[in-house]
Order: sequence, then structure tokens, then C-alpha cells
Amino acid sequence: MHQELKKAITNANAANNGFVDRVATKIAPKWAASRAQSRVDRYHSTMRLAAMTAASGGWKGASKSRNSTKGWTTYTNDPDSQNSGDIQVLRDRSRDQARNNPMAAGALLNVKTYVVGDRGPKLNAQIDGEFLGMDESATEDREKTIQREWDLYFNNCEFDLDRELCGPDFLTQVVYNWFSSGDVFTVRAYKKRTGSPYGTKLQNIEADLCTNPDYIADGETPSADTYAGVTGPVYSGIEKDPVTNAPVAYYFKNKFSGSSNRDEIKWTRVPAFDRRGRKNVIHMHIKDRPKQSRGVPYFAPILEPLKQLERYTDAELMAAVTSGLFSVFVTSPEGRSMSPIAGSNQTESKDDAIEMGYGNVVGLKSGETIESTSPGRPNPNFDPFFDSIVKQIGVALGQPSEILLKAFQSSYSASRAAMLEAWRFFDSIRGMVNRNWLEYVYENFYEEAVALQRIPAPGYIRGDETIRRAWRNRLWVWPAKGMIRPEVEIKAITQSKDAGFTTMEEATAQVNGGDYNSNYPQRLKEAKKERDIKDITEPETTTNDTI
Repeated sequence: MHQELKKAITNANAANNGFVDRVATKIAPKWAASRAQSRVDRYHSTMRLAAMTAASGGWKGASKSRNSTKGWTTYTNDPDSQNSGDIQVLRDRSRDQARNNPMAAGALLNVKTYVVGDRGPKLNAQIDGEFLGMDESATEDREKTIQREWDLYFNNCEFDLDRELCGPDFLTQVVYNWFSSGDVFTVRAYKKRTGSPYGTKLQNIEADLCTNPDYIADGETPSADTYAGVTGPVYSGIEKDPVTNAPVAYYFKNKFSGSSNRDEIKWTRVPAFDRRGRKNVIHMHIKDRPKQSRGVPYFAPILEPLKQLERYTDAELMAAVTSGLFSVFVTSPEGRSMSPIAGSNQTESKDDAIEMGYGNVVGLKSGETIESTSPGRPNPNFDPFFDSIVKQIGVALGQPSEILLKAFQSSYSASRAAMLEAWRFFDSIRGMVNRNWLEYVYENFYEEAVALQRIPAPGYIRGDETIRRAWRNRLWVWPAKGMIRPEVEIKAITQSKDAGFTTMEEATAQVNGGDYNSNYPQRLKEAKKERDIKDITEPETTTNDTI
């Protein structure tokens, strides 16, 4: 491009360097030199403009000269610097919306309901018996023992260090705080108590309590005299390895900054891993960028439209209420007030205040008049505009507007498509819970169960990770997704099972979230009872032929 431009300018100069220039050189050499210098300056100016144009690239979105992008100011920074200055405000505003905005409250309720459900995940132990040298019968017996012990541990309020929540409710709290605050910390502790043979306990800690100790800035190293074992700098309350950036320890303070508790604020350093490499702290957050220390709330990208929609809804509601108030104003010669209508909300008042209400009769003084305007409410355009904004909010939240509003007014296909889109999001959250929370909770439980000899697992403690994984192999069965037209969807699941695309175990989980292996003994009992009843109600008839 530059060579073509240079050639065009050279040709233009050659064309201009004609009779006038030759005459000017002889008659007015200074003017001719100035004219030549001007051509050179124009050439260099043109070349600089071409270079600037080439450097700016061809993307309109990056243009700084277009009217639509002139005021678009951006900057580049690492994720912690970009988030740390705003994170506390984002948390506070997200929680405020969850408390006071029906749309935000409903979105979080969907996450809790669809992800965790009414009973949480169910363990389906699947020991790799072939690898461990176990026959099928021994494998099944051991799997039943594991599932029985897990139920004793997980579905028990002793699971919670605070002794308030059993496993599914504890997990619901994890998911709720994770999404409303951006992250949540589950800390492992050990405390043996009556009510459970297991001493491994868990405790949830809110995101606000994980901060840099002693108010030091990001990148600074805590005092080794105060906190034993310090090895590197802290970022947003997390001490990190200066080489690998892996978490080394977490710092939790004992109270919120605005707490009415008068105790002095102190920090506790909790190592990220124990000496055997097991996690002491499970940090649930979505890590969008490399080396990002903390997560951001679920509502962070849409806080402004959420708040504006709340204000708009409140304004429309108030306008509708105001238009529904009916008051009669009476002007009498003496300016006397009249008694209220029976059943109205009007009360006798001794002052001169005039208050509108339903069924009010207000007496005015002589000469006073009332002027009012019609608010035109309810607004017929409210629903279309509201639905349009909710659709945009639903895109950011991963929840279609039909799910957010619980309004399935379209066809079966459209409603099912909305459900499938929402379940793609909810399934992804379940997957993160499986990998990043349940996996570590189950590992800690299993190790204690083996140590207590409640689960026989030869080679688990001293064996390598392959053996431990073979013993811990499992499947988490979550509550079923629900169906819009059960007769159609169950038929499709049955056809998929009959064709060999899915197993009976998978089909059972899809229909009602059940466990086929757990159902099997019960089905045998029911089948036997049905045969016994049939033998009584429909006895076989025999005929004896007589000769």
C-alpha cells in the first residue's frame, strides 16, 4: 500500500514539475525552492497519515475517530486489579437486588432449585472391581456399604460444623452464596461428636471475610512474626506461591467490617492444603481469566438494567395504585368537611391535610378547587417493554425469559426449547459442583471411613492414586429435570433405552432422578407380592374328566 501511494505522489510531482517550475527556477529561485519544499512536506504528511491509518487496523470497534466510539474508554489490567476495586460494591448491590428485586430473587431461586433440588445429589458407588480383582458379588456388597456410610455422613446435621444443616441444605447454601457474592469458601475441620461416627466437618465462610490481613495491599507479604508459615504475597485474601501462582493459604477475619460486634478484627491463616496434599479449603468461584483470584457475583454484568427495571416497575405500580384511588371533592358555601363514606379508608382529620384514598369524600373550603390529570394506568405498553428487557437479562444469566417469568405461553416445542437452554446452564453448574466440591468432600469422607475401618478398602491408604480412584469411583445422580409432557418424553427415553443408546440406570435417573440399582430389590419384592395376590384372586382352575 505504501509503495503504491509513494509512486502516485512521485508521478504527481513529476507532472507538476513542468513549465512553471522551470521558469520559476530562473526568475525567482527562492520561491521555486519554497514551492519544492512544500511538495516534500506534503509528501511526508501524507505518508505519516497512511502509516497512522495502517497502525490503527481495520476494526470499526477499535476506532477512536468514529462518533459512536469516541467516548468509549477502555484500559488493560490484570484480573485482580480490575476486580478488587469494585468487588465489594458489586457484592453489596447484588445482595440488595436478591433481597428486594423479584426478578433477581427469582433467578437465584431457580439456581438453587434446579441445581440442588429437594434432596441434592445421590451417591451411586461404582467401584472398579475388575481392576481391584473383585468379583461381581463382592463389588456390589462393597458398593452398598459405601452408599450406606455416605448417607450416614452426608444426610446428617453433624456434617455441618455449626450443627444446623445436613448435606443437601449445606450445598444449597454453597450455591446461593457462590452466585450472590461471586465466591464462597468451605473450610474443613475435625471435631468428633455424638450423632455421627465421623469427625470430618465442613463450614461455609462468606466471601467478605476473606481479605488481606492487617489491611495490607495486594502483592505485599504478611508479617511472618504474626502469621507462621508465610511464603509469599497475598492477593484478595489469598496467599499465593510466587512462582506457580497456586494458593498457599487463605486469610479469614473474625467479623464483618460493619458488624456490631465490638471484638477486635483479627485474621486467621488457614493453609490451602494439609501435609498429605488434601484441600483444607474449597474455594467455589468461576475463574474466567488466568491468575484470577476471586469470582464476581452472578448479577455483576446486569446490575444497572436490573435496578432500572426495578425502578420502572415500582413507578408503574405506584401510578396504577394512584389511578385506582377515587375521591370526591365537595365545595360547600361554609367550607364544611363531610363524613367519610362507610367502608372507605378515610378517617376524621383535625388538620387541613388532604389525602387521597379509595371512597374518600373530601370537603374543600369555599373558593378552593381541585385539578387533576389522568395517569392513564395501567399502562398497556408495560408488558411488552418489561418482557423485552427481561429477555436481555435472561441472555446474560443463562436463563430464558420463560424460565425467569415462569410463563410458558408458547407452543410445546418453544417451551421445551427454553427448558433445554436453561438446563444447559444448570447442568454446567452441576458439573462444576461435581468436580470442584463434591469430589473433595467425598475424598475426605472416604479416607476417614477407611481409617475407621467402616469401609474395607485394601491398599487405599498406602497405595497410589490409581488404586484410590478405583475404590472411590462413583456417579452422582441429581434430581430429575422435570418434564413438560411426560407421556411424550418418557416414550422417547424408553425408545432410547431399547435401542441401546442409554442404560436402564440412566433412564431411571432421567425420569425421576432415581437409582436403578436401589430400585431393583424393591421391584423384586413388589413383583413377588403381585404374583401372590394374583394367585389368590385368580386361582388356576383344573378340570377332572370322568369316564
